[in-house]
Amino acid sequence: MTQSHKDSVVAWKGYQATSQQGYVVQMMMSANAHEIVARRDYLKRIVAVTSMLGAQGLPFRGHAESTESTNRDNFLACMELLMTFDPFLQNHNPPSNATYTSPVSQNEMIECCAQEVTSVIVSEITRSKMYSIMADEARDGRSEQLAVCGLAHVKCVPQTYDGAAVMSGPIGGVQARFRRLHPEAIYIHCYAHELNLVLCHTCKAVTEAVELFALLESVYSFFTTSLVNHHKFKDAQSRFGLAAVEFVQLSNTRWACRQQSVIAVLQTLPAIFECLSVTGSPLAIGIKAKLSVFSTIYALLMFQTLLSITEGLHKLLQKETLDLAALICKDAVCDTLKDEQGFWKKNPEPVSLRRFVIACNLVLATPTTPLVQGVAKTSCRSKAESPPILISVYPYMGSSYFGSNWTG
Repeated sequence: MTQSHKDSVVAWKGYQATSQQGYVVQMMMSANAHEIVARRDYLKRIVAVTSMLGAQGLPFRGHAESTESTNRDNFLACMELLMTFDPFLQNHNPPSNATYTSPVSQNEMIECCAQEVTSVIVSEITRSKMYSIMADEARDGRSEQLAVCGLAHVKCVPQTYDGAAVMSGPIGGVQARFRRLHPEAIYIHCYAHELNLVLCHTCKAVTEAVELFALLESVYSFFTTSLVNHHKFKDAQSRFGLAAVEFVQLSNTRWACRQQSVIAVLQTLPAIFECLSVTGSPLAIGIKAKLSVFSTIYALLMFQTLLSITEGLHKLLQKETLDLAALICKDAVCDTLKDEQGFWKKNPEPVSLRRFVIACNLVLATPTTPLVQGVAKTSCRSKAESPPILISVYPYMGSSYFGSNWTG
């Protein structure tokens, strides 16, 4: 066979292959298109994991990310979990330079997600023609960070932060710096923070309140730091037929913790006294001695009433749908407190007698029967002036204890 004949055969075979599979360029384009689709599907899963971790506020990386580690970081762990159930990830083998799981790639994904979120926010603000800022700093290690940016040609009506000097300072504070760019953005001290500060400082200014909440913190520590004491407390609640209640640690930043702590102690007094008596340690004896004093029970009942008045305003000020109606609620709370104060000054005996009787019975009664929820009403004022006050009373605290002015 001559060389020219061989070349002709090769050319013929090549023509047949091209007719069936297409030209080389077409084959390369088809392969590239398939690879592009596969990489996009792979990136969709990378972005989904990034968005989930960001939305949940979870860290991406840990201190041991090697393949030998038994506790890898959250990002890689989520990818491995997806691979367990996702056939695509099981069959996909990305090149070593395009896995998109390195720390650099993770940071780039986070930045891309942040840009998308910022773009949506900017778009919404631009459409509304005006916006407001309500922000609090975030702590990173020992430093606190806060990023605030404004939009040109869009009005920022108010800016709301806490009352710290770094935020509210008239010269170097965040609000002052922001107003240099947006003079119309008046600064408003967050009402929720203000209310919390008023309650915190009030509790610190009154000696009886300081002693009461220090005692409540001791009760919390006694029943939470020891698993033995905690189990005894849960068992005692069950024996007395009480609903399961957990004590709350007091904190200046957890605004509802004081009322929750007071209510928890009042609702579980029998279980508390029994556990303290059974334990018999010097600390338990000391806590029981302070808790069983008449003035302590009286203070618990007083703060139960006072803090319940501000509870609704606390919750309202923290709602995302907050509007001007909160001002009406604020005025109503202030008026209620003033009315209570005025009534106590004019009629000290009925109010004192009410709590005196309840406190005496709580102190003197032995915790042998479960607490029940009762409604105590006083006829010292009309029903329109004095709504029923929910309190926890023993079953045998009936009209014989309170007199004809009480129903329970």
